[in-house]
Amino acid sequence: MFPPLSVDETLFCCQVTAYGGELRYTVSFEPYRRSLVVDGHPDVVIQGNNIFLEHYSQTKTSPRVPNAVTVTFRESSWRRIDGQPCTRENLLMALADVSLFMIRATYVDSITETSISDIKMDIAVPHLTGKERALEVEECACPLGYRGASCQVDVQITSVLKNVANNCNSTECFTVLPQDIIS
Repeated sequence: MFPPLSVDETLFCCQVTAYGGELRYTVSFEPYRRSLVVDGHPDVVIQGNNIFLEHYSQTKTSPRVPNAVTVTFRESSWRRIDGQPCTRENLLMALADVSLFMIRATYVDSITETSISDIKMDIAVPHLTGKERALEVEECACPLGYRGASCQVDVQITSVLKNVANNCNSTECFTVLPQDIIS
């Protein structure tokens, strides 16, 4: 269903700023004669934070022509892999740590060639770009030890304990994690 596809590594990890934006791509395929259409499979699958989400396109693809596909990153466009509706929390949690991203390239049971091209994904950035503002992306004021659009990244705070003589040996230097900080 999903042949291997080389994807830019920047697509993985934190993509919460894609919320409210779109994924756009073009898929083309050349079926063998007498190929049968394969329905019932998702067009896009993402996984993040152990949450699997699927998108089923309302647009039917046609052989031998470029098919432009647009997927909106809103919960109404996705469902959980168990068939349950996707919530805003599900989508944001998955986008916060994307570890799997698949785009369907096979729409018939037997093909001679298939391709996916022009893959583009909207993301919000904190500065003006001359394009539309990303109104659905929130920016949080993060507490100490966290960063990211949704404060989802734990920041390691390196701390050095010094003895009275300001010497540091291996037993006195250590890393303090945000959960170790008492405020």
